[in-house]
Amino acid sequence: MLLSVASLASYTTFIGVDTFLARHFFSATVAGRYAAGAVAAHIALFVPGAIVTIAFPHWASGRGTSVESRRVFIQALKITTFVGILTAGTLTVFSSLVVHVLFGSKYISTISIVGPLAFASAAIGILSLFVYLHLARRSLVALTPWLGVGLAIILISLRHQSMTSVAVIMLIISVLTVFATGIPALIALARASSHEAEIGETLGELSPADLDLTLVVPFYDRGTHFGSHIGDVVETLSKSESRTKLLWFR
Repeated sequence: MLLSVASLASYTTFIGVDTFLARHFFSATVAGRYAAGAVAAHIALFVPGAIVTIAFPHWASGRGTSVESRRVFIQALKITTFVGILTAGTLTVFSSLVVHVLFGSKYISTISIVGPLAFASAAIGILSLFVYLHLARRSLVALTPWLGVGLAIILISLRHQSMTSVAVIMLIISVLTVFATGIPALIALARASSHEAEIGETLGELSPADLDLTLVVPFYDRGTHFGSHIGDVVETLSKSESRTKLLWFR
């Protein structure tokens, strides 16, 4: 629970850290325009949010690395990446129209930051998938967005000459945070897939003769005769002409 709270707090803070800093470093008018551009750009976050809501139960049930978890995650990643880039590109091309429709002509200066912030939002959408996957794995890597928050505070504090510079910094940091969170996730998925392949190869080495007979001995109250009974079964099988391999399950 603590990991979930801390990681989701880091993700939520990361989404709005640039707007908060803009309010701190810019005048009220400029900060308001930056906030308007961020609101328009965050349209790209709608689809990833919906996908995570649907996919997370599958990841959690498989601890993020089961066959089903990996299948659902790859599908979610493909959809989120495609839709995110498509949405960001559309917002960039029609940024003037978007700003005029949402906020009016007084916010025309916001047009220049819609594109960078839209692609930053697309990257943050991908980041959300990795954060939730790490939560399903119960991995501390889910807290990585806090590093992005810290980096954003440092860089924006040093270089906040204009709205565009802040937006570009946020885009760069978003991409870097995606890589920092995504690489460990992909490595974990690859390892899980490799481990299952090794198990499959090991089981595949068993010939049909090795699986010729399965003997199930159910019991509820084994009593004093159970041990001798199992001994008789083992002795009988051992005297048979076929090779016997005993697998015990309790």
